[in-house]
Amino acid sequence: MYKLGQRVLICLVLSLALVPIKGYAADEREEIFTILQDAYTAQISLGEEERTMEEVKEVLDPYFTQAGEKLFLDENLYEENNVYFTLGTDNPFFYIPHFSYDDETQIEEINGDLYVYQFFPAVYEGPVTYEDRYDGVVLTKQDHMYKVSDFLYNIDPSQLPKKAEGEQTDQEVSLFQQLYPIMPIMAEAGINPFSNGLNSAYWWLTSEHQLLQTYSK
Repeated sequence: MYKLGQRVLICLVLSLALVPIKGYAADEREEIFTILQDAYTAQISLGEEERTMEEVKEVLDPYFTQAGEKLFLDENLYEENNVYFTLGTDNPFFYIPHFSYDDETQIEEINGDLYVYQFFPAVYEGPVTYEDRYDGVVLTKQDHMYKVSDFLYNIDPSQLPKKAEGEQTDQEVSLFQQLYPIMPIMAEAGINPFSNGLNSAYWWLTSEHQLLQTYSK
């Protein structure tokens, strides 16, 4: 009976090990992607017709913080006869990058902000050329929703800000919520999920508890 209980526990923990702790679930990624796609659509729409400044801000406010909005408008907005518009360009600055919105698009949560970035291979032909690079944006939570607050150009992902010590990301909190119902079972089996901080389920399978070796016996 004890071995059966251990095997059930192993199955439960293995199922959690398959969940990417540092990543985002598919529906969460889709939500973030939708925000960025809508933000880009809002930017492009400003070139379709002339607007008052109030109307311009009404278009952008749902998707950009004041800081992100200012970066975009200072670079791209033109005024003529008290109306405002943007112009098409082959080299747009402070627009949402042309993400592929798939596994190539990386999302990292750092100190409460989301850093969304992607590798773009070099382009050597056409009106605009550039070397291999990473571009992206920063999303900041405002009014209970994420908005674009900054733009990232030619970044080194390894140089992104570090997570504040002791901070828990939404994914780590989500893992705790997943583990909570089976914690009594884990305690009975002698597994302390907090023995080395809140780690992935895979760590428990391969570290001091050696459940895989137990199961193989």
